[in-house]
Amino acid sequence: MSLTTTQHDILVKYLKDVDIKLQEPFEEFYDHIATAFEKSDTDDLQKYIREVADPAFGGVSGIQTMLKEGSKSLTKHYRRVLRQKMAFYFKGPYMLIPISLYFLLYILFNTTVPKYAFSAVLSVASATPMLYAIVIGYRFQLSCKRNGANFKSSLKHQELHRLSIVGMLTLSLHNLLFLDTNISELNAGLIKWLPLVISSLVIYIIWAISCFQMVKEELTPKLIIQ
Repeated sequence: MSLTTTQHDILVKYLKDVDIKLQEPFEEFYDHIATAFEKSDTDDLQKYIREVADPAFGGVSGIQTMLKEGSKSLTKHYRRVLRQKMAFYFKGPYMLIPISLYFLLYILFNTTVPKYAFSAVLSVASATPMLYAIVIGYRFQLSCKRNGANFKSSLKHQELHRLSIVGMLTLSLHNLLFLDTNISELNAGLIKWLPLVISSLVIYIIWAISCFQMVKEELTPKLIIQ
């Protein structure tokens, strides 16, 4: 059987009352309780939650502990997926992408002022993921509101936002270290360490591309309730 509208409302209210606000844990707790209730002998969902489900979870404090642990697990999962996506570009024929990026950047650094080339590439690679994550997160919130969803964000979007902030911190560090540096000395340093500089930028760009891919994919692993 499936939950009636009244039972659905009761379960949604319970999940909101225990302060579950993100998509992945909300959907998993909902499915977990609904499935267990359907297999039980009672048809009183409020009684089932009060006498069975809630005590099994350890009440509000137990659920919040599970949410924290589950959030850590999902964070690890998404970061592992990100590493896998980045590694994908360094295998087989797809290695042509980082190799091509390397030579394009090499040409750029040798045909323009190295400092400006470095700043431009770093700025684009840093700012774009964060702006994209903000836009996608905002669109997700609008979609939730429009569709009457019972959550406003997701662990995936929060993790992508944290990853994108890494880019902004990198850009801020660049501004602090390089903007006041003598341009001739900086250019000489960049040229001296050009292979290392370009290799780092290629990895950074691949990181940004991988973030975009994670945003577009539906990644909803069952990691909250063990």
